[in-house]
Amino acid sequence: MGKPSIRMKVIGKRKLRSQLKEMSDDLRLDLAKNMRAVMPAMEKDAIKRIDTGVRTGRKYTKSDGSEGVRSAPGEFPKTDTGDLVDSFSKKVLVRKNKVIGVLQNHSDHAFDLEFSPLYKGGRPFMRPLYHAWQELLRVKFQTVIQRSVRGNGK
Repeated sequence: MGKPSIRMKVIGKRKLRSQLKEMSDDLRLDLAKNMRAVMPAMEKDAIKRIDTGVRTGRKYTKSDGSEGVRSAPGEFPKTDTGDLVDSFSKKVLVRKNKVIGVLQNHSDHAFDLEFSPLYKGGRPFMRPLYHAWQELLRVKFQTVIQRSVRGNGK
């Protein structure tokens, strides 16, 4: 089974691509630097959303006898074992005309949580995380590209 992941490609708009043909080394390095700075913050946000917050789902009895509350549909999954929060990985790939940032979760149950229907226990966490960060990422990377095109550099 595949692992749920967020792939962010920074390629530049058509007009910029035609101007640049090939991304300059400086632009690729600036984008990669910004991507490497953003990835840990996204991971931290995901972990915070999984570890904290009120859950409004069913109550259940844990193996130690204490009572827990499951996450309801639409909520981030609630951590029990810590496996989900411990299984994130991130990497930034720099290619000829693009920079790709990948935030991935390797937990055994991450795929089912992300892609199962809500009525079967699905609790997507990667897609909502990306949607929460989408506008900030767009502005951040667009600014880096514009600075590079104008020649302001770093």
